[in-house]
Amino acid sequence: MREKLKNLLIVLLGILMVVMLVINLSLGLEESNLRAIGHRLGFRTDRGSTAIAVSEPAVLPAKLAIRGPQGLYLAGGSEMEDLLGTVSPILSEALGSVGKISSISENEFLNYLGGDHIACAFTFPVPFYLLQHWWTGETGFSSDQAASMLAVVSKEEAVAIVFCDDSTGKHYLAETAAGYERFVGQCQAAPAGNAFYAFERDGYHMLAAHEPVWSSAVYYPTYVVAVPDFSAEGAISDQLLSAFDINPFLAEVYKESDGDIVYIEGYNALQFSKDGRIHYSVTGDGGIDLEMDGLLSDKERKAHAARRICDILEQIGAAAGCDGGFSVAGIAEQPDGWVITCERFLGGAFVTETDGYSAVVTVRGGRITGIRITLTTAAEESSARLLPIQLATALLDGSNNSFFVRYAASDGMYIPDLYSTKGGARNGME
Repeated sequence: MREKLKNLLIVLLGILMVVMLVINLSLGLEESNLRAIGHRLGFRTDRGSTAIAVSEPAVLPAKLAIRGPQGLYLAGGSEMEDLLGTVSPILSEALGSVGKISSISENEFLNYLGGDHIACAFTFPVPFYLLQHWWTGETGFSSDQAASMLAVVSKEEAVAIVFCDDSTGKHYLAETAAGYERFVGQCQAAPAGNAFYAFERDGYHMLAAHEPVWSSAVYYPTYVVAVPDFSAEGAISDQLLSAFDINPFLAEVYKESDGDIVYIEGYNALQFSKDGRIHYSVTGDGGIDLEMDGLLSDKERKAHAARRICDILEQIGAAAGCDGGFSVAGIAEQPDGWVITCERFLGGAFVTETDGYSAVVTVRGGRITGIRITLTTAAEESSARLLPIQLATALLDGSNNSFFVRYAASDGMYIPDLYSTKGGARNGME
């Protein structure tokens, strides 16, 4: 009897091992599928964690609108972040499933804007392959067009993307495999209209035809600004140092006469200034590894580097207790790399710091070799009414103008205001 029980136990253990093997394989496949789905919809799975975490796109829109049965709604202030969270999945799904791209006329482009759609505009023409990777996390795109503005639209009961490049005046249509029902549902649930496009009303010939115009007063929050005191006890945490790949136990620490604090580890130097600026630099070999696959094309390497840099900048900001996400503002080619500039996004608009961009990052040989970043904390204080665009147009010259809301630092405050661009180029900004 004892022998039979032993044999039965062995059989049960064998069955249990097979079941556990099947479960492990299934979980492995499930995690792999979750990673693929996550990348397509703009999510990422952090290394060492099984949780799916939302990753903001590496480039954020400066304007976001949706048109449904109640008209065109142009989001402003904190409402923009709310709308972005709602429509990001369909935007990512459409960008990640683009098929054929063909040229269309401006009239065709504007006709699509007259129907239900979700539209976003950027402060510079974004190369379309970069836009796709930055919103989906996928690689393999090779399109050569650029988008100053794009709209997810309905085309014969399917979802398409129409977009234009303001710097060239060209317009395009891209077929997609995005979910039609989800798109229709979001447009049907759109808020009541508060805007119109310049081509839909007389008297707005100074603006680009696809420029959205608020039809009523618009308010943006104002912020009280403070810089982190890095000389205070515990202000420079191990988490903040690790974001720069600095080991607090191996680095040498110096306090300069002006109060700046400097960490030196090998060829890496990290300086914290009293005014909230941080300067990371590398001499010789080294730097922060961007973990780029050697099989990636040059386009894919550029896209991957910028996306990883935004993640790293946000880690730095979070570790220092500072608010706001980061968005790529430009990429300049350098020998064996790039200089990538980024802006902070706060309260529905970008921030123009006193010295220009919020962060400037140098990449060489697949590694970050330099970072200049300005960190601040921003506490919402009140709100400010924007100058009505109807009045602002009186200050413009010529045609094909656009407006963007930006924050400027002034007397310890971030104040929102309208800034104009013309023909797809920033006025005085790279």
